[in-house]
Amino acid sequence: MTNSEIAHPDAELIRLGAMLDEASRKTIALEAELHDDHSGGDRANFDAALDAASAIVDQIERLSATTVAGLKAKARAIAWCRDDDPFDDDFVGGRGTTDMRLAASVLRDVMAMQGELNVGA
Repeated sequence: MTNSEIAHPDAELIRLGAMLDEASRKTIALEAELHDDHSGGDRANFDAALDAASAIVDQIERLSATTVAGLKAKARAIAWCRDDDPFDDDFVGGRGTTDMRLAASVLRDVMAMQGELNVGA
């Protein structure tokens, strides 16, 4: 078996991360249409796209990551849940507690890591 035939240990997380990125782009576009005075958008389509993205996040949540790429997919899912707001002081409610500041720091580090796949970039 060659290296190209060996499945990536986090292949499913990477696939779901890519699906989440696509779903996120779709919801952003549909949301923009909702706020556009000229088109008015379609609320049902937006809600369906949001539900689809949420279902992807639910799948990501249930999987365990074993690589940097898998961790990045999971961190990307957390970012999506926060409307892609940065993992900064606001993430932990201002100064926050040490454990929450550390959690935010880990998420920032994971998102900045160079992994096999730059999920969410």
